[in-house]
Amino acid sequence: REGHSLHEIIDGDEPLRPIIDFDLLVEALNAITPKLSSGQAKNLLCRAFRDTCLEIFPEWDKETMSIAESSDEKKISLHVLTFGMRLPNIAKVSAFTELVRKKLPAGLQKKGIIDNIANIGSFKSFSLRILGTPKYDKKTDKHVRIKKVIRPKDGSIFDFMIRPPNDDSRVIDSPLLVVPESEVNRCSKENNDTSSETTQADFDFVESLLGENGIEGYTLSFPSDNIPDLFPLTRNSPSHCPI
Repeated sequence: REGHSLHEIIDGDEPLRPIIDFDLLVEALNAITPKLSSGQAKNLLCRAFRDTCLEIFPEWDKETMSIAESSDEKKISLHVLTFGMRLPNIAKVSAFTELVRKKLPAGLQKKGIIDNIANIGSFKSFSLRILGTPKYDKKTDKHVRIKKVIRPKDGSIFDFMIRPPNDDSRVIDSPLLVVPESEVNRCSKENNDTSSETTQADFDFVESLLGENGIEGYTLSFPSDNIPDLFPLTRNSPSHCPI
């Protein structure tokens, strides 16, 4: 709907596509030495993304790179991702982001230019604005900077999502995607906290509801800390259940 922001909500740690969220104020760009034009900055980012994809997955098809832009006269804003592969979890995407960052000139590596999704809010929950929708500016109470396609021009909205439905692209892991020990400990702690905060009685109650309603072929899991009332279901066997 026009004038409203729509977001893809990512919750949970299943495989997802690598993505770079690039935001650079034109004022900051002009202060970088040696000087870079906006076009040069964009090209450097896309080349760094391409080279990182090929490093971790030599068979990667560069034609599967998607680029969306919501820039204006004050800010360069790009989302760069690929629908040609997925990474095992958010921590691996975080490691991928750092590999891309290190390939950029020093002036483009500064904090705030590339957002690392593993450091935004909860470790396992974040959102990405859907293609064709504007960004909501809280300060002005207006919707601005519509997210537009750069490439592929004939791509579908699903080519610009991080975890679209029915994505069967390969899940790629690589020794280059080193997850810092601090992130591993953080993830483990969050899982433990979530389980301890949700009583076994709640879990048993939901499980009994599934049985009473003939919902089978799924594994019930404890909810994440940011959505404490949502018990995820993961299919574990063929089932005629419609959900």
